[in-house]
Amino acid sequence: IFVTDFEANEITKQLNKIVLYIAGSISSPDGGIAFVDRDTLSSVIESRPKLSPIALQEEAKVLAIHDLTFMTEPYNGAFDNNQLIANIADWLSAPNKEEMER
Repeated sequence: IFVTDFEANEITKQLNKIVLYIAGSISSPDGGIAFVDRDTLSSVIESRPKLSPIALQEEAKVLAIHDLTFMTEPYNGAFDNNQLIANIADWLSAPNKEEMER
């Protein structure tokens, strides 16, 4: 599936389009940060208006992605997948707010 609708944050910066090959949707209250368009259908969920394969809980520093193919060759080279990988690495390696306040 193609993902082109992104909430602004550190994970999604500089992303225009990513492609996920075996994606599913994640249920998360207000945690979705990347969304598919209305024409993308789920074989499992029929009633959700916006499907999101990526969710973020920034305070707890938890990122959920319902696909791992984007991290493997040759799929990492498709569209902005390598940028997504770099963004995740930067986000994981950055100190959290509690560490910075100490």
